[in-house]
Amino acid sequence: MGVINQSVDKLIEDLEKGIKEIDDAGRMEEETANNQVRESIQKICKNIAQDKPFKKVVDAHQEYYGFVSNFGKNIDKFFVRDIDQSLVDANLDTNLVKELVLEHLLKNEAMESVSAFEQESNMRIDLKLKSKLEETALILQEIKRKNLRPAISWADENTRELSKIKSNLRFELHKMQYIQLLKEQGQTVALEYAQRCFPAFMDENRLEVQRLMTCILFLGKEKNHYTDLLEEKNWERIGHSFLTYSCTVSYTHLTLPTIYSV
Repeated sequence: MGVINQSVDKLIEDLEKGIKEIDDAGRMEEETANNQVRESIQKICKNIAQDKPFKKVVDAHQEYYGFVSNFGKNIDKFFVRDIDQSLVDANLDTNLVKELVLEHLLKNEAMESVSAFEQESNMRIDLKLKSKLEETALILQEIKRKNLRPAISWADENTRELSKIKSNLRFELHKMQYIQLLKEQGQTVALEYAQRCFPAFMDENRLEVQRLMTCILFLGKEKNHYTDLLEEKNWERIGHSFLTYSCTVSYTHLTLPTIYSV
């Protein structure tokens, strides 16, 4: 880089000197000034032709490019590639692998595939567990249809279990239901629902409940701070949240290692 810096510095110095001479020519008589400008430009061109700064820059870069392009080849000379050395015997727990496959099918609501997988893998799913899998899948389908009642019923039935894992799922479901009623059936129905359901959540969700009550005054107006409550992505979020906590509550042994990694 030293050669490049020297060449560029010399070029800048010549240009600055030439510009100064041209500026000085502006204070001379016209003929003298023209000669001064001509001589200055010729001197700059001559210096560039002699020093060849651009060629020096290109040559220096080619040297670096050559080194970089050969870097991989030089590394290969020091490290012998032997793929066999990277292979190790792994004793996989086949039952765990089957459970992971089963969980994946559940998350994609592929209950028919669950039955087929059960037969082909000779894996016998506990009937009680299978019932819970089917229930979860059905509730997820209802959430996609924007019907939250089955999910709310499930959450209310599992209040104690959800509290143990510090889940806020029940409130989130009632919140979504409140917004849905407000959109589809109006303020009166939504307020009646809020009066029945929200008091149980005031201790931990007071600010959010207050925001939900206030939004009635502003939803529908062109500009407001509550449009996030109506976003369609909230349905995808609540579906994923239900699946997560349903798995954790209903069959923890199957899902805790992976439910949060998907």
